[in-house]
Amino acid sequence: AVQEGVLLGEPAFHVVMSAAAQAGDLALAQRLRRSMAAAGLAPSARTFTLLLSTVAKAAKKLPADSNHEELLKLRAALLEIEDELAASGVKHTSVSFSALLKAYEETEQVEAMVSLFEDPPEGVELNVMAYSTVMHALVQAQQVEEAFNLKYSMEAKGIASDIVIYNQLIDACAVSQDVEFALSLMDELQGRKLEPDIFTFNSLIKVLVAAGDFATALRLLPGMEELGITPDDTTFKVLTAAARQQGRDDVLEELFGRDPRAPTQLQDDDHQQT
Repeated sequence: AVQEGVLLGEPAFHVVMSAAAQAGDLALAQRLRRSMAAAGLAPSARTFTLLLSTVAKAAKKLPADSNHEELLKLRAALLEIEDELAASGVKHTSVSFSALLKAYEETEQVEAMVSLFEDPPEGVELNVMAYSTVMHALVQAQQVEEAFNLKYSMEAKGIASDIVIYNQLIDACAVSQDVEFALSLMDELQGRKLEPDIFTFNSLIKVLVAAGDFATALRLLPGMEELGITPDDTTFKVLTAAARQQGRDDVLEELFGRDPRAPTQLQDDDHQQT
């Protein structure tokens, strides 16, 4: 609640809208936007960035078994935001346009997202976030070659790949089971002084397991720990599934001992699968 007589400025509204965006609370974000308008506060590019980010997060939070109506509501909200932005005269920034692309991706409008990406508004320079969003969508659609071509196109324009992009491309190698290329990407990112994270290693482990190179996947565990990276649930689930498939009880026992959650959890998981 706001004390009577206290006038909130745009920054205060944006603080609360940012929290709404993180929570994917579209109803709250829309209510705040209406309150801004009632207070005579004109929206800025930041306002629209937060609204678009809220749509993206709300869509991402939808359960897999949610009905199509919920997704359609979010698509309608996205169109309303775009219409208001156009009517307001506010120009997209690189950040707000990247948020728009993400909202299109999360609302499962990939073809429209790619069209927007290929024809950005005048004055908007595509940043690494925009490229990353489109690459992620292409990888999810198993359009691996297109994703790699986008990386080369981006770097030709002087935009350096970040760790998120490398993680996505390594993950894409699981589709083609191209271990050699995945390892070359790992060498490349380290050569560029980027630090691999848990997602990098998990993606590489998935590639190795998919290609049947379980031994090399296991050898990544000590390398992770040497870098101060703690294996997570995904790491252990991928490795234990592969160990079970190969009947490697010795490896399962070793993994039980390494799992920070406690051995009983993995043993329970193993029991449920038998």
